[in-house]
Amino acid sequence: MSGKEKLHKILLYSLTFVFMFLLQELFFANLPVFGFILLPIPCTVIALSMIESAPFGVFFGLACGLVLDVSCGTALFWYSVMLMFASYLVGRVLTNWVHQSLPSAMILSASAFILGEILRVLILHIFIDGAGLLSVFTDAIPASLLSSVTALPFILILQHIHRKHSEV
Repeated sequence: MSGKEKLHKILLYSLTFVFMFLLQELFFANLPVFGFILLPIPCTVIALSMIESAPFGVFFGLACGLVLDVSCGTALFWYSVMLMFASYLVGRVLTNWVHQSLPSAMILSASAFILGEILRVLILHIFIDGAGLLSVFTDAIPASLLSSVTALPFILILQHIHRKHSEV
């Protein structure tokens, strides 16, 4: 694959991210599902690291995480760090121990996102005393699961882009 084709694929991934970001900020933020605001971007970015590679997922996760941190107003650049580490970990697990398929991508990305949200709540509880431990079960896990389900169409789009540009 030439540099021009790689750049074209990265631009398509970026356009998909911009579409997801606009949909998340304009639609999902204003229409909570069961009282939860859905965030499909983290699961989608983590799954992309499984579709492409762990190093690509780290850099794309950093870029997407920075945009999420600025838009969500999270402290300590939480999504940037979480997406970088989760993308690297899941990308390495996929290449070493798990067969690459859509169900495994969904399960591993959802699991990494859920663990990241649980860790976020625990850190907030320990250092800031801003969230109760019960919010892990009443907020973090249900919101992560619903966000993972919402990420499925975007993962399919990214998988299609990857297949189309890998065949060339």
